[in-house]
Amino acid sequence: PCLAGERFTIPYFPDRDLTYKSTTIKVDDISLDINISPRPIKAMSNQTLHIRFSKNKDYINPTNIVIKMNMKMDMGNFIYKPVVTNGYVNQKFIVPKCIFFDKRWFIKIEFLYNNKQYSTIVFFDVKD
Repeated sequence: PCLAGERFTIPYFPDRDLTYKSTTIKVDDISLDINISPRPIKAMSNQTLHIRFSKNKDYINPTNIVIKMNMKMDMGNFIYKPVVTNGYVNQKFIVPKCIFFDKRWFIKIEFLYNNKQYSTIVFFDVKD
């Protein structure tokens, strides 16, 4: 028999979970205020990922932003390359239902600021 396996091993951090509330993450010297709307987050529905970038409480405009969404068993590459305006990103997305009935998705956010590469991961659960 075929068994579903985990392709990615990513530790879960509750303070980075967007399922019920927004979060603020510090990546070195950059702060990211991150939210998803609307809630509850549902598969096959229009959602928007909101990210506000700041450094020392001033909004910044990083470049080369890449947002990657996936599940631990690899549901495919959902890759977005948004543009920052006034320190803010609004990226629309739709995630499919998992054929293995898993609910947890992760989002990897990568960006460049002042010639330095940054990266972080957040999570969310899809609700039925």
